[in-house]
Amino acid sequence: MKNYLLIFLLNIICLTAHSQAQEDNILETEATITDIDFRINGRTSVSLATVNYTTRDGVVHESIVKLAHIPFMTSIYSVGDPVTVRYREENPMLLTTPFLDFLNSYALYILIFIGIVISGIRILKKRTSQ
Repeated sequence: MKNYLLIFLLNIICLTAHSQAQEDNILETEATITDIDFRINGRTSVSLATVNYTTRDGVVHESIVKLAHIPFMTSIYSVGDPVTVRYREENPMLLTTPFLDFLNSYALYILIFIGIVISGIRILKKRTSQ
């Protein structure tokens, strides 16, 4: 059991170092939402926003970013709202939001951790009841 915990902790440390190395050339700026397109396709929903933002070198861009939303209901944001976006200095047209960036990076690991904790609790309860 201790070996599994040690391997898990080492994986988390390596993944954190890897994700920090990838974020070296990522910049953040405030953008203004000019249009929101909320779509429902079958079992999925997506909220896309057209935003205007200024890069570090002073150039104004217009691009599309995927936003967090309430599934199958509505977008959290409205037209005119400010939103923080991240972009790479080499290609400022590809945007992401910090929240979705976090989910894309760590959601799977969080779910695996929750599954391990729940399984561990169930195994301990079964052992104590025998």
